[in-house]
Parts: sequence; C-alpha cells; structure tokens
Amino acid sequence: MATLSIKNTTSELNSKFGDLRDSLGITSAEAFEMLFAAYEKQQVSTDADPTDHDLYTPLLNSLASKEGFEEINEALKYASAEELVTKGITYAAKTIATNGKKLESSNAPLTIGGSAKKRILQAIQELAHHNDTVEDPKEKWCITKSAIFKACGSNQQTIAHLVDQDPEVKELVESHNLKHGLDPSQNRKGKGYQFPVSI
Repeated sequence: MATLSIKNTTSELNSKFGDLRDSLGITSAEAFEMLFAAYEKQQVSTDADPTDHDLYTPLLNSLASKEGFEEINEALKYASAEELVTKGITYAAKTIATNGKKLESSNAPLTIGGSAKKRILQAIQELAHHNDTVEDPKEKWCITKSAIFKACGSNQQTIAHLVDQDPEVKELVESHNLKHGLDPSQNRKGKGYQFPVSI
C-alpha cells in the first residue's frame, strides 16, 4: 500500500495513522480525507453540546469500519453523536439480551413445576414402600431413573434432572438404595415380571 510522508510528526503519531489506515483498509490519502472531513464536521457543529462531541464522536470514529464510517457520517446528519451512540447501544443490548435468553433457555437447567416433582416423588415413595414391605430380596427394585419412569410415566428428562440435580430427590434415592443394598442389576427380572408400582 502506498504511503504518504508525514513530516514533523512523532513516530508514535505516524504509527497510529498507519494503524488507522490499515484497519480501515484505505490508502493514506483516503485516511487524510476522512480525518479532514471529521475535523471539518467538528468545526461546523459549534451548536453541539461540547460534552456530546467530546465523549461520543471519538467513540463512533474509533468503532467505525470503512463501511461503518460512511454509515455513521450519514446518520450524524440526522442525529447527534450522543443519540446515535445511546440508541445504538440500546438496540444492541436488546438484541444481545434476547439472543442470550434464547441461548440460556436451550442450555439452562430444566425448570420443573411442582406437580411434576410431586408425581416423581410419589413414584419414588411408592417404590420405596414396596421395597420396605416385601421380604424376598428378589422382589425388591433398585430406584433408578428407568424404574421411576415405569412407575409414573413422567418426562424422562425431568426425572433425570431431579435424580441428578435436586438434592432432596438425589438423597432420597441414594439413601433408600443403600439401605437395601440395591443396584441397577437388581431390576433384571426377566420377561413377564409385573412391575409393582403404577401411578
């Protein structure tokens, strides 16, 4: 890319100018034109609030890409830099928040209603009651997600979430299985064996 010689300037200023030019993908002459146009605009807007100019215009200029700079300059014909920044931030915030909520809802822990949890707890309690009342160990059932599903037919994702994540449910299941020395292999009863609980 062709460069213009900038005399009587520091190497730091030359470096900043080069960075600006390169980041926008324009020639040095175009960068000078852009900076001069920005300077002229600054001089013309004498009626603008100095705070508005000092805070927002440099921000807009620093954020703008080559295409964005032209769009921002066009928008500045109809709105102040402050209005452009605040409305732009508000719009971006709403978009990001909406997308963030969508992402959260797809990855968030499952929200379980009281009736779903109540039904699953009822199934666990019924299985526990069965195990507590039968004498033959072969008749006992390890309380697993699959056994709970057989007992109540609730959503399997909901059952899994409660058994894995809900401290109350997790403790209830683990302590009962430990009490009876049950593991999932206990549930291999063979064909024709009737499941003892149905809610």
